[in-house]
Order: sequence, then structure tokens, then C-alpha cells
Amino acid sequence: MQPEQPSEIMSQGVGEWFPITTAPKDGTRILVSGPYGLEAVYWSRSVRMWLHSSGVSLSAADYGSDDDNRGLTHWMPLPPSPDKESR
Repeated sequence: MQPEQPSEIMSQGVGEWFPITTAPKDGTRILVSGPYGLEAVYWSRSVRMWLHSSGVSLSAADYGSDDDNRGLTHWMPLPPSPDKESR
């Protein structure tokens, strides 16, 4: 059974791809698959669109899609950051 809520998906951890329609839209940074390969993005509530982790928008002109998902198809949680001991 595939989870429906982003919080249920996030608790499963990294490694499985989910449809972009199930992605969290609460500012959580996630890994997405789309026209340009893999990218780290987050949903901005203030501008109501996906933004690169740097804060730059995924523009419709660049991504060839005018819908909210900008041609993104799947997402997964980002892996945890490495701890200082493993560096």
C-alpha cells in the first residue's frame, strides 16, 4: 500500500520515488526528477511554485510546462546530511 500523505512518505525515508502530486508543499526540500534530471527543490507558498534550493524559480519557459509541477514527474526525500564524524 502506497502512502497518501507527504508526512507518511517522508517517514519512509530515501530510496523510493513517488508521484510529484504527492510531494510536500510545506517548504520541505526534496529531490525531484524532471526534464533536466535530478534537482533539489522546495515549494514556496508565497509565490506558489517550485523553487531550486538556491531560491531561483523553475520557470515555465525553461521547463516547457505552465502547470504547477513544471514538468516534474517524481520526488523522494533528500538523504540526511552527513554528520561531522563521517567527513
